[in-house]
Amino acid sequence: MKLTDLAVKEILETIPAIIILYGEEIVYVNRYALELTGYKEEEIIGKAIWDFCPIHCKDEIKERVLKRIKGQFFEETTEIVPFKKKNGDVIYLKSTCKTIEVNDKHYGLILAIDITTQVKLEEKLKQNINELSLIFRYSPDIIVKLNKDGIILFKSYAAKKLGYNPRDVIGKNIFDYIHPEDKEKFKNILNLSFKNRGKTYKVEYRVLKADKSWAWLEGNLVVPKEREEAFLVERDITDKKIAEENIFKLVYYDPLTNLPNKILFLENLKRLIEGVSGKVPVIVFKISNIDDFKAIYPEDLILNKIKNVLQKVFKNFIVGKTLTNEFLLAGITKNLRQFDVLLDRFNKKISEGLKISGSVIFPAFNMGISLYPKTSKDPQELLNQAFIAFYESVRKGKNQIVWYSEEVQDKFERNEKIIKLLPNSIKNKELKVFYQPIVSLKDRKIIGFETLIRWFSKELGYVPPGEFIPIAEETDFIKSITEFVIKSSIKDILKLDGEYFVSVNFSSKEFEDQNFINNILKYINKYNFPSKNFVVEITERTAMKNPDYTKEIIQELKRNNFKIAIDDFGTGYSNMNYLIEFDVDKVKIDKDFVVEIARSTKHLNVVKLIIEISHEINALSLAEGIETKEILDKLIQLNCDEGQGYLFSPPLPFDEIKNLIGDINERRKD
Repeated sequence: MKLTDLAVKEILETIPAIIILYGEEIVYVNRYALELTGYKEEEIIGKAIWDFCPIHCKDEIKERVLKRIKGQFFEETTEIVPFKKKNGDVIYLKSTCKTIEVNDKHYGLILAIDITTQVKLEEKLKQNINELSLIFRYSPDIIVKLNKDGIILFKSYAAKKLGYNPRDVIGKNIFDYIHPEDKEKFKNILNLSFKNRGKTYKVEYRVLKADKSWAWLEGNLVVPKEREEAFLVERDITDKKIAEENIFKLVYYDPLTNLPNKILFLENLKRLIEGVSGKVPVIVFKISNIDDFKAIYPEDLILNKIKNVLQKVFKNFIVGKTLTNEFLLAGITKNLRQFDVLLDRFNKKISEGLKISGSVIFPAFNMGISLYPKTSKDPQELLNQAFIAFYESVRKGKNQIVWYSEEVQDKFERNEKIIKLLPNSIKNKELKVFYQPIVSLKDRKIIGFETLIRWFSKELGYVPPGEFIPIAEETDFIKSITEFVIKSSIKDILKLDGEYFVSVNFSSKEFEDQNFINNILKYINKYNFPSKNFVVEITERTAMKNPDYTKEIIQELKRNNFKIAIDDFGTGYSNMNYLIEFDVDKVKIDKDFVVEIARSTKHLNVVKLIIEISHEINALSLAEGIETKEILDKLIQLNCDEGQGYLFSPPLPFDEIKNLIGDINERRKD
């Protein structure tokens, strides 16, 4: 484990207390500790915590440390421990030790202050009781004598640290200075001291300073058996408390929204469902297009605006947030109708847009929901299920709400297997390139082939492209697949007698890659394949994502003699001005339009219009999904240039392509 977050380290480095985080080895030590002990960071990091203890207590501390990091000891302990400085001197630290859990591993956390001076003074007190008055005068601790009602009978000079003259507080009640929330606790400890004389009690409390601010004190209270007064030794631990609070915030709270993080949210969820009789929806929610707004508005401003909306709509729900910007919610509801009202209200609020700095943004979102006790009674499992439903909503697209179910779980587990197996699919020769012939409708001759990827997994069987391609795009494995397709198709097409073009479809992620054209040229040049016979296919949506960039890339492709085709034309949102400027060679008509032209005049007219537009911009028209002779005849009547579909051939492996070319040529003669 490494502390790499600069904001976290910056906070820790400013705290005037010793902070050490350790597993079997020390993984973090703050600047204050280094300055105090004289070590350099590299002399401490990687060592065991017991390496810095004197020999007489090393084994005892080692045993306790190992129990903490193995998760066998969780109790918070406060004790005085010796620590060996670099120069060999031993200092004494008042240390609070905790066990914390990070990424399913246990670590020890030490917060300590140097009390060497106090320890030496106490030793001196034991050695020479005659020096008591000097110790009272110069001890950094505040020494107080009280009666059983809390009246101050004596206070040492150290009281000046709180801004008071010791003589001015004698005769006053100590409870007049103690914080209202701590009075009852202090009173109980005082009573216990008088009931159990000779026993020392420890108590932490806040006291009012002369400047009206509050200081945290740690007190050791004892009533000697032979006396009627209590003796209280007070020590200022304000810095230590501030350090503890900062550490707690860093470990359990999101730094951007100050909401509980995933660890604390889960603890809150456990408490929420204990003994509950109603239903508890558990929600994972995320703004899917937040990156679109981050260039204009600070991320924390956007996230806090979303937080406010969530807390306003889901008023009685607990809310948390992950480091990857998913919001977590859970709340008790009488019935699902009541919850549906909240979802509708939230949907309406989001669709209206959110006002930020005088402007309105329209966020898209994804949401996954699990339900206690229907889907699970275990808090961790409920949260896992909500995340699984959330991942399914992301797969479905923007503004999707998905409830967890067994079907969603099965899809998730299958996707996880795909993610695991896909990277080895090329090495295991499970990916195959298939080819669908593209035919000139004028003379029914095969003129080229569109490449299609197929995955025949040894473990999963046949996996449809619609399942694994989106995952490949998410994991960046799409680049390896496309490289495999380019390399395989170029080599295959060169084996055929005659001249044919090959058409390869590229995703938006690949198209936006700065090495996009070079990645194609690498194989074009390696195998001496004519670039004029290589067709780069991009969808209409990809082209319109960044029209200026698309225009620039197309111009570069044209300079290298590549052909460009716009795929799925008519399903997106093309602007005709851009389409003209793009200078494409081919417009592919989506099969959803083509298959309907035999029975729908509207579809026929749309296809006719697309063909006419193609010709107007000096591009060829290619119809996908030609399944019947009737569709083919109508396309020929509309003067469509090229076509592909099951009427000619389904996609085939390369081994069957040669026979297919002969068969189609024979049919063409007939």
